[in-house]
Amino acid sequence: MKYVIHVICAFVLVSGYVQAQIFTPITAKELYPNALDQAKQELADDVVLVNVVFGRVEVLGNTLSMDWDTGEADGWVYRFYSPSLDSVHLYAAVETFLGPQVLSPPEGSVPAIPFDGDVEFTDPWVDSPAALESALNGGGNDFRAQNPGAWIEFAIGLELIVDSPLAPAGKYWLFEFRSDNDYINCGVYAETGVAYQCEQLVSVEGIPEAATFRLDAGYPNPVSLAGNQPMTIPYGLNKRQDIRISLHDVLGNEIAVLYEGAKSAGEYREIINPRVFPASGLYFYRLETASGSATRKIAVVN
Repeated sequence: MKYVIHVICAFVLVSGYVQAQIFTPITAKELYPNALDQAKQELADDVVLVNVVFGRVEVLGNTLSMDWDTGEADGWVYRFYSPSLDSVHLYAAVETFLGPQVLSPPEGSVPAIPFDGDVEFTDPWVDSPAALESALNGGGNDFRAQNPGAWIEFAIGLELIVDSPLAPAGKYWLFEFRSDNDYINCGVYAETGVAYQCEQLVSVEGIPEAATFRLDAGYPNPVSLAGNQPMTIPYGLNKRQDIRISLHDVLGNEIAVLYEGAKSAGEYREIINPRVFPASGLYFYRLETASGSATRKIAVVN
């Protein structure tokens, strides 16, 4: 997300829209009508919202942020789909002393979230203050108490049309809370504002992984599409068994099978070429065995 907001802020500054005070914090729904109106004017009347995103980035020495107490952010990115044009477009909106400003970032300047034409993040959905409050009450406050100085890394509203490693199908707000040494992801049902769960985006199903297998954090993470450094996925097996290692997008679609077959007990590393990822965005790698499975998150950037 840092790429698009950096581009947006640079464009705003160069255009002379912003002088002393760059942004006024505002909620996702307060800016949404401005972004929607501009998308309809520039694209088509049938545009529908696909995602709404806040990302924490640094601009001219100042870090954009979301307020823990109000759920207001310094800016939001809205992703629209037009059925008649069969295309997806991004609009960024900020509140300045001149009022709302809406900009269309260049194509490819923001990590892509895999898109299906049936996906819509449309009403009803709770605004960012209610969603953040629910995420905090659902486990985020405990993380803050254990990690003084923690911040909100990103917030994203999205719809999952199939069950995925992220969550069951449905509309969600997803928050990532970070500190210097730790992070946690908190999901909230977007239609009701009820907390789904707070955890690191790592799941283990079946027999505890220490019993027969172990899936470690891959590195580097994030992975750069522009670079040539492959990602390494370490894992361990405590006995000979059939395994399957696969890659999935955020909607749960399988995009690649990295390994499938039997392996003896031991320590292993699976190497991923960045070219396997169709676009930047959020992905998951999954290790499956007869006794259970484990899933971890990958961030892919341009």
